[in-house]
Amino acid sequence: MTRLRWCVLGGLLSWSTLVDAKDAKVYVNGERADGLRDVVLEKVDVRIDEKGNLWITAPQYRVGGADGETAGEAAPAGAWWLVVEDNGSSQLRVEVRINGRLATTVQSGQGGGVLDVGPWLHRGANQVVMTSKAAPASEGGPLIVTIGPGSGEGKLERVSASFARDPGTATKPLEKRFVVRVP
Repeated sequence: MTRLRWCVLGGLLSWSTLVDAKDAKVYVNGERADGLRDVVLEKVDVRIDEKGNLWITAPQYRVGGADGETAGEAAPAGAWWLVVEDNGSSQLRVEVRINGRLATTVQSGQGGGVLDVGPWLHRGANQVVMTSKAAPASEGGPLIVTIGPGSGEGKLERVSASFARDPGTATKPLEKRFVVRVP
């Protein structure tokens, strides 16, 4: 099965260069990667868009963009939200990175809130990492950070990524990774 996948991927790469090599672009995890050469990526999803661009989703790989350029197909504005629920927690802090870029840092005591995360997302697979350092003196209820499509009123249609930091278990650092797919 793996050999068949690589044959398909190789064929897609060859096809993409035949379509219109000067205009087609290669993206890995949403980052431009036109210069990829002699690389083996296992367990990946591949999509070719209407422009002939090759989109490779490989969650287990970290990729830097070519010349710092990121994916061009932005997520719809006002459609994807980060919602914060603070249940009286103290001394907790959650850092949210989307596609390798810091989107926000949520802290105890700031109350609930809503943030449009559209500027950090693109269509296809997006890498979301939520991290919290140890906070052994923290108290209160959990600090919950959720990402998903919905309205700007804090109501999500569905949860695509959720991170709950409970003060009772905050004696150790915690990191969770998600793949959020934007149609």
